[in-house]
Amino acid sequence: SLTQSDITYLEQFDFQTIVDLRSAEELELFPNRWAVQETIDYVNVHYSIMDLMGEALNISPDEENPEQAVLNNMGESYKGFPALLEPQFIALFDRLLAAETP
Repeated sequence: SLTQSDITYLEQFDFQTIVDLRSAEELELFPNRWAVQETIDYVNVHYSIMDLMGEALNISPDEENPEQAVLNNMGESYKGFPALLEPQFIALFDRLLAAETP
């Protein structure tokens, strides 16, 4: 979470929109209390990182090298992040194009 020093620093800028790319699990651990308390347009599109990582951990019990299989699957999962975050990027660029944010 942000410290008071962090908040003081951020308040010197004229933020109009925050597009938070974090997963539901990350938000639960570290909510952005500053953004939601201010008069800032806060955008977050819900997704679960556990759903994505769960697929990466799904390996056959007959796998000869399960550690390498998990690493390979994780690498493939991360390749899907641009598509996973597409709704957040659309929200960001929509606001930029509408001149709703600096």
